[in-house]
Amino acid sequence: MNIQTTGSKSNPPMVFIHGWPDSADLWFHQVSHFSQNYFCVCITLPQYGDDKSSGWGLDFPELANTIVAEVKNLLGDPNRKVILIGHDWGAFIAYRIEHDYPEWIDKFVTMDVGGHLKPTNLGHKLFLVSYQWYLVFAFLLGKLIPFIGNALSQQLACAAKAPEANKATSEMNYLYLYFWRAVLFRQYRNRLLTSYKPKRPLLYLYGVQKKYAFHSPKWESLLEKLPKCSVVAMEKSDHWLMVREPEQTNKVIEDWLADGSYKGLV
Repeated sequence: MNIQTTGSKSNPPMVFIHGWPDSADLWFHQVSHFSQNYFCVCITLPQYGDDKSSGWGLDFPELANTIVAEVKNLLGDPNRKVILIGHDWGAFIAYRIEHDYPEWIDKFVTMDVGGHLKPTNLGHKLFLVSYQWYLVFAFLLGKLIPFIGNALSQQLACAAKAPEANKATSEMNYLYLYFWRAVLFRQYRNRLLTSYKPKRPLLYLYGVQKKYAFHSPKWESLLEKLPKCSVVAMEKSDHWLMVREPEQTNKVIEDWLADGSYKGLV
């Protein structure tokens, strides 16, 4: 996978993982800000960004293992702890990494996808199922007719107002396939971390300006009870809060990293 680095390697490492349908470029504002004091390492997931390869991608545990191995190799010290930041699928992968490699994480920040997601009503459930299966269908169709799969993926990305909607391709959608494989087949169920509870200090940020949340009330309640975890709602942001309110996002992260007690609506 493609890895971009910014800042001095002697500074504390800060690792960024994006989600659908983005790339490492998503973190431009955060890297510009934090690279003064941190060594910023931005991951672009396989088949995302400028990677035009075609395949079946990697499932969540394989992605987590690969990211950890490659970043450890990059840092040159397997025992060096990192600050991990993930958004969307990047948040989901961050939970997997923290679950499997808690000793590697100093603190971590996730954005707009929680560790627990339970639809609050029928409309919420239909929303989640419909758009995710739409992307699974686009992925599979793209194996046969790439330009149609790409067109369908870009159509949904545009509807969601993704920052890089025009770059969406059907090949990016493989994580939805693996997610639903785990939901439908018991032998893959443990890949979902259904009873997940973070062991390391976690800041969870989410945008308020969207119809449905990508986390459950149970997730917020869990984090609020953990002494080193915080939940912050971004009042003016949608799903892509690091782009919609970059200065506020950076400030919240910076303040939380300093004292670990940031809470509330901003």
